[in-house]
Amino acid sequence: MKEKPEYLLNYNLKQFTILKVIANITRFKHDNVGPISVNEINKSFETVVGTSPVDDSAVMLQRLPGLGRVSSENMDRQFIDYYILDGLRADNLIDIVYRSCNSTIDEIWVNPLGKTGIEIVAKRIQIDRSANLFMEYLKKVNNGNNKVLSGDILASLVYYAKKNNLDLHGLLIQNAKISALNLSKSLIENFMIKDSEISELDISHCSFSKLSIKDCIINTIYGISKESEIPSYIINSIIEKYQSESMEYGNKVFGVKDSHMILISLIKKLFFLGGNNKSEDELLKSFGVKDSKRIASLILKEMVKEKIISKPDSKNQFSPKTFNRNRMKNILKDLNNSSDSLWLEVGKIK
Repeated sequence: MKEKPEYLLNYNLKQFTILKVIANITRFKHDNVGPISVNEINKSFETVVGTSPVDDSAVMLQRLPGLGRVSSENMDRQFIDYYILDGLRADNLIDIVYRSCNSTIDEIWVNPLGKTGIEIVAKRIQIDRSANLFMEYLKKVNNGNNKVLSGDILASLVYYAKKNNLDLHGLLIQNAKISALNLSKSLIENFMIKDSEISELDISHCSFSKLSIKDCIINTIYGISKESEIPSYIINSIIEKYQSESMEYGNKVFGVKDSHMILISLIKKLFFLGGNNKSEDELLKSFGVKDSKRIASLILKEMVKEKIISKPDSKNQFSPKTFNRNRMKNILKDLNNSSDSLWLEVGKIK
């Protein structure tokens, strides 16, 4: 029998790293999740493995978990699960900071981390006690052109500072793009954000002595209900929407079990990604690791048992029962807070 090349034997170990490289490519994509060309995927493989993919590995690359085809007309891929994409981006950002990477500083990213990614980075800072390392790298990045990266690191430090005092020593963050800045109960201070775009800003339950947000565009602000309640540290900024309650944030996806992540992917494929009937092979092919495919098969059996999807037909295809669509939406919404029997049963699968 012909021996497999070493890089194929170790493929599952490298798969996550390859996905992180691909996820970082999407930082430059205006459609956020893609498209990612075959050439870009192959180059990501080469970056990690050190050699171009041959026939077998090229086929495997087209089946990387979390990726799906943009359309039937071409071979371009895109991320079909934003939570997976955000987590990969977060892990790659941690690598960048720990390597004190210089090449990233002047890259022009367009897509910031989402809430899940910010929380993942913040938890890693807490576990590794690496806040000083992130603050030093933030100062370094702040002198370059990658303003999205500056915003990502700041947002992560702000979230980390819910349980830790942080002084940024008068740091000015300018022209950043931040998806979520959760200042609620944060113990961070002594910085200014200027001429930046903040999609969601939570200022509930916070008081600062040295903070300024000036000349910014804020899509949604949480913690106040009208213009007259804008605090003095928000200066000359455009606020599009007010919400009196706190921002719904984190703690849902972070810590979700592997079996639940597979369930989330199957729900999206069966109920929310075009086409009614899907074969078992089609559903399982994106789960590259053998154990993940085993878990996915068990989940499909549980979904049949609970009459969420039909039994496989003569073509071994599953059909979603459309009256369960709202139930599936609620599972995706609640995640770890879900009391749905399917979520609970899947949590028992190992």
